[in-house]
Amino acid sequence: MAQYKGTPSEAGCAKNLMRKWEEEQEQMEQRKQWVAEKNIMKSNIDKKFSAHYDAVEAELKFSTMGLLTLNDMKVKQEALVKEQEKQLAKKEQSKELQLKLEKLREKSARRRPRGSSEEEEGGEEEEEVSMHEEEL
Repeated sequence: MAQYKGTPSEAGCAKNLMRKWEEEQEQMEQRKQWVAEKNIMKSNIDKKFSAHYDAVEAELKFSTMGLLTLNDMKVKQEALVKEQEKQLAKKEQSKELQLKLEKLREKSARRRPRGSSEEEEGGEEEEEVSMHEEEL
């Protein structure tokens, strides 16, 4: 704080004013934080009311008609869950294959000598990639 060259009572008043000002600044910061938290909560509200789509449940509703026993319903549900898992596994497997093919293509592109022509190496590269595709 700057040196105040007045009477001692005026210095005390100035000190009190500075303290009040600092307290008000702290309260304003707290209010800003509270408003920011409130806005974040309001922005997340739409996620609570969004529709949830379950493919297994939708397929089960579509495939079943009329009354079913509990055992029949469980059997159909288990079959649909297994089918869904198989489809997910196939998707993951195809993604892995795509990644492997991309890596093989990058490796073959790196192995290609700088001075050779692309036409000569292109045929060998396609053969190599097709061989790896057949293996996978």
